[in-house]
Order: sequence, then C-alpha cells, then structure tokens
Amino acid sequence: MRVVLQDFMPNRSQKRAYKQHQNLIANILPIAFNDEHYALYTTYQKARHTNIEVNAEDKPDQDDAEQYRSFLCQSNIESVIVEFRDSGQLKMVSIIDIVVNGISAVYTFYDTSNMQASYGTYNVLWQIEWAKSLNLPYLYLGYWIKDSQKMAYKQNFKPLEKLVGGEWLQKP
Repeated sequence: MRVVLQDFMPNRSQKRAYKQHQNLIANILPIAFNDEHYALYTTYQKARHTNIEVNAEDKPDQDDAEQYRSFLCQSNIESVIVEFRDSGQLKMVSIIDIVVNGISAVYTFYDTSNMQASYGTYNVLWQIEWAKSLNLPYLYLGYWIKDSQKMAYKQNFKPLEKLVGGEWLQKP
C-alpha cells in the first residue's frame, strides 16, 4: 500500500492527532542498535503483541536483542531511525527506508502507557510531511491484509494505491 502524497488531505481526527503531538521533537539517526530504543521496543511488543505466548526460559533477552538487531538495525538500502521525544523522554521510534520515489515505513513502536495518545496516526502524518519536504510522491505503508485488525489503520490515509500483479491501482 502507498499513500499518494499530492492528493492526501488529513481528516478531522488525523488533524487532532497531529496537533496533540506537535510538541514531539524528531531526531533522524543512522541505523544502529540503541539500548533505549530496544527497551521501548520490548515494552511495546509486550503491550501490543500479548497474544503470542513465549516461555521466558525458551527465549533469553540476548536472543531477543539479536532478533531486534537483525529485524530493524540492518538494511541493504538507505534507511534511518527517527526517534520522537517529548521533553527529552523517548516516546516513539520509526525505522524508515528511503527509496527512489518515496519513503517506506518499515516499523514503528511507541510508548503505550498513555491510552489517550495517537502516536501511530501522528507518525504516519509526520512521515507524509517529511516525504513531501523531500519532494517525494509516495509514502509506502507496507503490506495490507484485509482481515488484519492491526493493519486496518492503513485504510485511513487516502488516497491509497495497492500493488496488484505488478501494477499500482487506486484503492477505493
């Protein structure tokens, strides 16, 4: 899925989310392992992916850190980490690939302790603005699975195109 940036207009809810978090300071960093990022990632995983039961003895922290490194800290293309802070406190981290005609949202994780926060929505809007500032036409949101509740948010950023049979088609 990709957002067509020249035609994107945020809806009221998205405008609220952007305004709610406009105090966040974004820092663009090279891809690298960072203990503070990893701590936020593990907290996020526990909060958002609790349906996956893992015996702690079967999966020591070192293995988790290595999995994180191989999943998010290695790239064969130009990639960056964007961290978002509020008064110096880490709130969100995004791993973003920079491609020829856009940026690609690889993975984002954030502080889940504030149930009123709209970090995910803010993050997509921030990426849209960043891609526009780079004069890029698209924000790639990755795969979309119709019946996946965790991927449903992607449908809120329109207009969208989906890749079908090697051709980009407007998604209704």
